[in-house]
Amino acid sequence: CMAGLLQDRGMEKGDRVLVWAPNSPSWVIAYLGALLGGGVAVPLDVGSTPDFAAKVATQTEPVLALLSKSILESAQGLSVPTLQVEDLPRLLYHAQRASREPQIRGQDLAEIMYTSGTTGEPKGVMLTHRNLIFNVETALQMMPVNPETTALSFIPLSHMYEQIVGLLIPLRSGASIVYLPSRQPHIVLRALRREGITAMALVPQVLQLFMSRIEREVERQGRVALWRLLHRLASRLPMRARRFLFGSVRRELGGHLQFFSCGGAYLDPSLAQKWENLGVPVLQGYGTTEATALVTGSDLRHRRLGTVGRVPKGQEVAIVPDGEILIRGENVSSGYWRNPEATKQAYRDGWYCTGDLGYLDPDGYLHFKGRKKNLIVLADGMNVYPEDIENRLNLRPEIQEAAVVGLPQKDGRVEVHAVVLAADAEGVEKAVRETNRLLAPHQQMRGFTVWPGEDFPRTHTFKVKRHEVLDMLGKEEKVGKERPEVTKKQVEVDLRDLVAQTAGVPREEIGPQSALGLDLGLDSLSIVELLCLIEEEMGIYVEEARVSPQATVGDLEAILADVERAQALTPFPQWPLGFPARAARTLLQRTLMDPLLALLCPIQARGLENLENLSGPLLFSANHTSHLDTLLVLKVLPRRYRWRLSLAAAADYWFANPLLGNLTALLINSFPMARQGNARPGMEHTVDLIDRGWSVLIFPEGTRSLSGEMQPFKPGVGLLAVELGVPVVPIHLRGVYAILPKGSRVPRRGPVEVTIGAPLRFPPGMDYVQAAQQLKREIRRLSALSGY
Repeated sequence: CMAGLLQDRGMEKGDRVLVWAPNSPSWVIAYLGALLGGGVAVPLDVGSTPDFAAKVATQTEPVLALLSKSILESAQGLSVPTLQVEDLPRLLYHAQRASREPQIRGQDLAEIMYTSGTTGEPKGVMLTHRNLIFNVETALQMMPVNPETTALSFIPLSHMYEQIVGLLIPLRSGASIVYLPSRQPHIVLRALRREGITAMALVPQVLQLFMSRIEREVERQGRVALWRLLHRLASRLPMRARRFLFGSVRRELGGHLQFFSCGGAYLDPSLAQKWENLGVPVLQGYGTTEATALVTGSDLRHRRLGTVGRVPKGQEVAIVPDGEILIRGENVSSGYWRNPEATKQAYRDGWYCTGDLGYLDPDGYLHFKGRKKNLIVLADGMNVYPEDIENRLNLRPEIQEAAVVGLPQKDGRVEVHAVVLAADAEGVEKAVRETNRLLAPHQQMRGFTVWPGEDFPRTHTFKVKRHEVLDMLGKEEKVGKERPEVTKKQVEVDLRDLVAQTAGVPREEIGPQSALGLDLGLDSLSIVELLCLIEEEMGIYVEEARVSPQATVGDLEAILADVERAQALTPFPQWPLGFPARAARTLLQRTLMDPLLALLCPIQARGLENLENLSGPLLFSANHTSHLDTLLVLKVLPRRYRWRLSLAAAADYWFANPLLGNLTALLINSFPMARQGNARPGMEHTVDLIDRGWSVLIFPEGTRSLSGEMQPFKPGVGLLAVELGVPVVPIHLRGVYAILPKGSRVPRRGPVEVTIGAPLRFPPGMDYVQAAQQLKREIRRLSALSGY
């Protein structure tokens, strides 16, 4: 159907289609639909600048761009017809199969992968269907993926490594893939537990982020000595025993993790060893986009820390005298899109020259030594081209000439660092700062050095000898923007303490105007780590999408204040769902609440037959005029639904007082839902309940009506109705307003009618507001069926 939809929008065989969106099932549908229809996918990273995207569009001349809503503003200058990926479920619901199924051969172009960050002329790596298939089949020799595997997608799908390891290999093996709305550890850890995740493809920085979270909790509990002792013991034990030894930690990680696949940047062997000690093997590999991601890899039986694995069958690796790694095989690209000069420079006698340095040991393991070329690879896998930054800096009047290098840090990471020749050293900081504003977040310089000599060391062709510059930097004591270690003896934990800890800068240097990316050097994954710390230390959950590298500390303080006012991190206790609470609830309802309702308001129920043929969880939706509404719905529902029913209740009303909140949780199994501000935790808890087989009752108006007439429905009910994918049962209550209206404390006796309508199903992709309006119309229609 997706291929047919693209063909209807003008795609022919060989046409290029941009895919510019975050990871999601819709991304996968768009990508595979383009390939199936004979098109050529051109994935773009969600962090790509508008200028970069425009250059890619100029080169590839796409017939269509598949974008997410969050990208629309950045894509305004593309001059390409667009389609929002969020609309795909709705469009595909009515779409027809492709009328034309082009014959696709192995040598046909499948996608053009552009490198993840250059402000110069981008280079597009051409990958064929044969390249993809060969690499997937080869990688399956090493990776233990099968139909029982549940993989969590984390790295952007615009990265070739994630496409192969996180998408195509699981699909080829019949495995399941889970996509998340956020990369925050809070969300990831919940998915590990809820979804039973067994495998993840990650870059080293994420492995470090997760390990740092674990070790912070160990330190908080005062178990550092025990933690170190267990690690010393674990290294001498078999894998099964290690998992038992660290059983509590593994349970926090879901209890099902079988392995990590890691690539894209340098992995510190000591970090890999920590995960190995926890009973989670790390399968490290090496590759390039030109090799369709994978060149070498490890499997569960053959892995050696400090190496990037062995060359699988069907691929060739050669090491030339200067140490450069050359590769050849069916997985290797034929070259760069419409760039014969770049292709000629990168390929020699059928071999692709990687520009990387390394060696093969006697056992066939590849040892990666670094980049021969100037390309800087950051810890999160992003590529930085020094020439692009140098070209910007050299335009500044304060700078005579600049050389940009990747400066190694103590923890193994690499930072972008500028070394400049300047007559006036005082103007360099301003030049670097203003140049950073013109660069993408991952390109921004984290520090600078004013070169002490009159000129850089140069070759006979006057090129800067970057290795000598790096060697000199290691000997210099004074480096611009030097960052001392952050003290861990902080008495008062506040936001700036956490920012200082994450960024590695003194607290006194952080002000309200300090930009997270520009001034403090935080990339997207560092911001995820910061938000994780905020959640742990301050108890406030902030969505990742709300905080960009361009945000300032003052912006973040305002966001925290807003979230804290609206709803701090909301706990959802599990005891109301347990058997003892359910049994007590049933007893109280039958012996106390039901008899009182029968005396107060004779009830006539209509439409119960609409529930007879339904199975599984349901979403009940009713109009709201009185506090009695919930009790009346519970009274008329069949026992099988009352037994597993939960109610979304106003957080600011019922749960402001803990005693009242616990009482309502016991009597009617309510949980808090924010009526204003951050409703996401309540929404996510609703999804969790549905996933676990519980039905949920909601009141879409959000509050009781003052007049007895229905009020506008909140769009959130439309979101739940569409995205949950379960039947929505409309309910209309009549006569309750006359018994106990809003503001009244003493009820009056009177008849009540509860009408249950036929279940509604909302198609995927339907507009949430329209879904809420349709539900309201149905409940209003039920009011006309009243018998009095």
